[in-house]
Amino acid sequence: MKRSLNSRFLPLALAAALVLGAFTGCDKGGEPPALEGTPPQIELDGYTLTLSQTTLQEVLDAGFEKVERLGFEDETIPPYTFSSDLYYLARAGEDGQLVEYAGWGLCNTTGSTQATEACTLCSVYWQLAVGGEPLPGKLLINGLDFQSLAAEDVRQTLSEMEVVRDQGGSLALQDGSFTYQFSFGMDGSIESLEIYTTYPTR
Repeated sequence: MKRSLNSRFLPLALAAALVLGAFTGCDKGGEPPALEGTPPQIELDGYTLTLSQTTLQEVLDAGFEKVERLGFEDETIPPYTFSSDLYYLARAGEDGQLVEYAGWGLCNTTGSTQATEACTLCSVYWQLAVGGEPLPGKLLINGLDFQSLAAEDVRQTLSEMEVVRDQGGSLALQDGSFTYQFSFGMDGSIESLEIYTTYPTR
């Protein structure tokens, strides 16, 4: 199934199969249009990456492992193509067991096929708890631990962003090319957080 980079990534909970999408407005061999807004800074257990800028290889060099999901086994991504939730990033915890940090999508912004390691991280989906129990592994977004925030806290903290949707248990906010989407439980606590990069077309 093909999707334009102007459309959002599928939520992890609804992704039944690998999703690949292609840029729809880039000249062959040209550069994609510049992104707007502030690229999110995401900290995984003390390591900070920048969405839309940090490559998978840089994260692997920092001691993380890639854990394939959705049956994806390719080692390359075609030109001007993004992927949705290809990998978890994992690192051994104190007990030696791998701790998985969210689901990640990649984007190849070049005019040639690239190894997955050379592609940039462009989306992240983080489920904060399963069955009411917090998941292991600390993840900060722009220096904030959203796991401790309720729905109203999120609205106040991100009040400078444009509200795209605010319906019941779902809140979506936009900072230029970056969208933050939250789902909340009945008590107002955050159940999941997704951030994805929307690439403009020309």
